[in-house]
Amino acid sequence: MVPGGPELLILAFLGVFYLLMALVPIIALYLLYKIRKDTASMADSLERIATGNRP
Repeated sequence: MVPGGPELLILAFLGVFYLLMALVPIIALYLLYKIRKDTASMADSLERIATGNRP
């Protein structure tokens, strides 16, 4: 039996919902990695400025 009408709409909404639930942790990990890399770069720059060793 092939679902149609409201059943198909509910399945589509559930599919999108579960896809988003799977993507949220991946996006969060990427953003944490990016923020970590940016803060490390800022810390290096501040350290260079503080010691006066500008390239």
